Amino acid sequence: MLFSAMNLMGYNEENNPRGMSDERKRVRNVLRAYDWRNKYPRLASVIKKHHPWYLVRWILLKDKRLSDLERFAQEKDVQKQWNELKIRFKQKTKKIATIFERETNRLITFIGTPPKQLKKIILIVNPLDAYWRGYAFNIKGTGYIIVGPEAEKNGGRLIRHELLHLFTPTIQISKNIIVDQRHRRLIAQGYGSNSAIKNEYVVRSLNLLYQRGILKKNISQAIKNEENDFPHIRKVMQIIMVKLKRGVR
Repeated sequence: MLFSAMNLMGYNEENNPRGMSDERKRVRNVLRAYDWRNKYPRLASVIKKHHPWYLVRWILLKDKRLSDLERFAQEKDVQKQWNELKIRFKQKTKKIATIFERETNRLITFIGTPPKQLKKIILIVNPLDAYWRGYAFNIKGTGYIIVGPEAEKNGGRLIRHELLHLFTPTIQISKNIIVDQRHRRLIAQGYGSNSAIKNEYVVRSLNLLYQRGILKKNISQAIKNEENDFPHIRKVMQIIMVKLKRGVR
């Protein structure tokens, strides 16, 4: 329901040149006839001001800033759309869940057991987001993986990326290693802070090492692609390789 509201109140981001997913188009086209922003001004204001990362986390925490969402979810036409789409959502979730289980087991083989504070992981498939967008949170020992359309593509890379965010919170690198003015663009895009960029370096480095070590891929081009936004990725990969060999988490 959160992403239904977001799509109707100004969330237009998309990563795919083909455009939005069929489910996302359907919700937007059917429900756009209503003036939701004027009916739910407080909810519209919160959605406009905050990046989806915060909104998704707040909904999991039942934050009062999204209290109007419950009333929006009870709207007759919103409920009708949900009833029409939920079967397709379940089908997509079942398909992606198989990849999710596989990647979880492979990461345990590659890195080791998840942190002790992670008791379980819940997968949520969200066809109403931008393609290949994902989020990961650990809330009171429960890990949440939320992935957008086509998360099953590219060998489940998006799922693996978000799982790595849950698996690796204790792997540390110095911020001084990655200080770079070029990261300002990433912060503007929604990474939030230098700390978030540091975590992203760790996750992306591990993903590259995983592809080489577990999937036996040539990662030369993949490293070059990452260097466009993360210029110090090779340096971080070297640091993490040493940590993994020593068993340091």
